[in-house]
Amino acid sequence: MNSLHDTANRKRRATTDQVQRDYTAHALAGLRQPNYAGVFRKVEGVLEPTFLAEIKLDGFERDIEVRVIARRDEERTLYFQGLLSGLQLKSDTRHFKLTRDKTAPNHYHGTIALHKTRLIISLLLILSATETPIHLCLLEVVREEGDVPCQS
Repeated sequence: MNSLHDTANRKRRATTDQVQRDYTAHALAGLRQPNYAGVFRKVEGVLEPTFLAEIKLDGFERDIEVRVIARRDEERTLYFQGLLSGLQLKSDTRHFKLTRDKTAPNHYHGTIALHKTRLIISLLLILSATETPIHLCLLEVVREEGDVPCQS
């Protein structure tokens, strides 16, 4: 009797795993390169400091947006709360928190963990040739071995 339940559980887990793989592959079908970049611009007319970066996708004729809001925690430490839009992801996976990289000043990064794929979003502050600060958004697509992008 237990072997029937074990077999049914293994089949159910395998089916669930396959559905999650397919859903993630479909959602990330437009991300064919390992790295994408955009420039954050400040959004005017909002209460909290908010920045928006648009990233053009090579697999679709559209772009995705990374929205970041500057906030302070209980200890008054600055952090950024982010939202990724433009990909068909579940609402709980579209949100991320950017934390400061202790080894590099003015570098924050956050991760969106999907099935066998991680999206790493980084905020980097650089200076232009005219010494104007530029906030870059770097999106890295890290796929585990054996996970290939959907070719549509």
